[in-house]
Amino acid sequence: MASLMDEKKAWSQAVADFPFGSRVSGSVVRVMPFGLIVDVADAPNVKFVADAIDVRGRGGEVIGVDGFRVGDVVAGVIVDHVAHNLEIKMRIAVRGGVGEP
Repeated sequence: MASLMDEKKAWSQAVADFPFGSRVSGSVVRVMPFGLIVDVADAPNVKFVADAIDVRGRGGEVIGVDGFRVGDVVAGVIVDHVAHNLEIKMRIAVRGGVGEP
C-alpha cells in the first residue's frame, strides 16, 4: 500500500502531466451514484473522477452514469484538480452508445 506521501507525490506529478483541458482516456473501475472512477494507464496511482453531472451525451446534455459498467473505456477532458481529495476531475463526452468514447 502506498503511503500518503507517495500518493501526494503521484498526484502532484499527475496535475503537471494533465493540466486543465488535457484530453484523457481510461477504463471505468467503479460506477457510483455520484459518478465514475476511471483508471488512466499513464497515471496508475491517481484517482480520476467523472461526476455524474459531467457525463454528457452527443448534444451536451447530462446523461449521468446509468448504463456504464466496470471495464468501459471512456474519454474526456480534464476540468479540475481537487487537492484535498487528491482527485483529477474529468468531463466525459459520449459520442456513441453509453460508455463509448
